[in-house]
Amino acid sequence: MADEPANRFDLTGKVALVTGGAQGLGASMAAALADHGANTVVVDIHEDAVQHAAGEMQTAAPSAKVLGWRCDVADQGEVDKTVSRVLDEFDRVDILVNNAGTHCRATPVDFDLDEFDRVFAVNIMGLHYDFPFFAGGSDFVHTVWIPLGDVSISEGPLVTVEGSHRFSDLVQPIQQQGYNAASPNETLQQVAYQQEAASDPLEFVRSRQTRLLTTNFEAGDVMVFSMLMMHGSLDNHSELGRVRLSCDVLYQLSSSSNRCSTITYPSLSYCASWSFVSMVHSCLS
Repeated sequence: MADEPANRFDLTGKVALVTGGAQGLGASMAAALADHGANTVVVDIHEDAVQHAAGEMQTAAPSAKVLGWRCDVADQGEVDKTVSRVLDEFDRVDILVNNAGTHCRATPVDFDLDEFDRVFAVNIMGLHYDFPFFAGGSDFVHTVWIPLGDVSISEGPLVTVEGSHRFSDLVQPIQQQGYNAASPNETLQQVAYQQEAASDPLEFVRSRQTRLLTTNFEAGDVMVFSMLMMHGSLDNHSELGRVRLSCDVLYQLSSSSNRCSTITYPSLSYCASWSFVSMVHSCLS
């Protein structure tokens, strides 16, 4: 008889890190990971809530180790400390659930600038170039981003940095490095996620006198961009509780001498903030 589905989802010995895990989807995903054997670190900006949630998870999953810590994912210093604590405790991170996010309910007229900056600091880190991930296969690859159904701005669509393919001080250095299918993923991440853009996306676009571009996408829309277009993702704050789904398809001329066969692009099944994942990659590299 075939194994039961639960047995095939055995995470015993794995180390999971879940952001925004004190309640909601984050807490549910953290509890599921612990239930299936993963040692789980749950972090959230609300310390009492995350410790309470972690305690309940530990009681429900005694075979796993569950820890609840405070961490503000918009604060690089706190992220550094959190990653260091995880590495001290478990030596590695196998699973990262990048769930933390924030938003502000206000009309455009009433939206406070400081609050706007805070929302973006949490939700739109991780601006990056695709070039390092695909350059080992070909210099002529385009990404086709496809929303699966309607994706409004509140549900976390793609966002691009206008004119970023002309940022020669960023583009030229990544083009000059050699990449191939054997390149360590940590190296690719470090190069793709430019620290200047990852640490403060709003200050980055202001200093470059450019804009972040996105829109409300509808079913059937596609967005095509090159490996040298900096992009990221907004956070999903669907008022209907919808999960945003999308996929990336690579477009390459059939006449290209080098065909892309390996993708090491980081993906997220749930559209949450990119901030923590970019910071963790920075800390682990």
